[in-house]
Amino acid sequence: MQHWALWSVIGALTLVPVQVGASDTVPELTGRQIAEGLCAECHSIERTGDSPNTGAPPLRTLEQKWPLEFLEEALAEGIVVGHGGAEMPEYTLEAHEIGALLGYLETIQVPATE
Repeated sequence: MQHWALWSVIGALTLVPVQVGASDTVPELTGRQIAEGLCAECHSIERTGDSPNTGAPPLRTLEQKWPLEFLEEALAEGIVVGHGGAEMPEYTLEAHEIGALLGYLETIQVPATE
């Protein structure tokens, strides 16, 4: 293979979305990072485990109460909720952050029976 052809192949591969794990793409990792930074102090952000604040539901159970797309507007306008005797801080996210966070939340949702 010619050197220029090899570099063309390598260059094309850098344009392919990065696959980190079986279901984690870069936008989902960004969503996870947002959840870690804004939510993990009170909520479990994993598919298992208890929330640090016992009054804060694990994020994996959100879809059991509301369709996740209902959160889009609330996150854009500034979501304010109280739980377990503590007021949740108000967070207003940008559109790309909302998409990333909701994408991550979709990956951790569990049915009510789990």
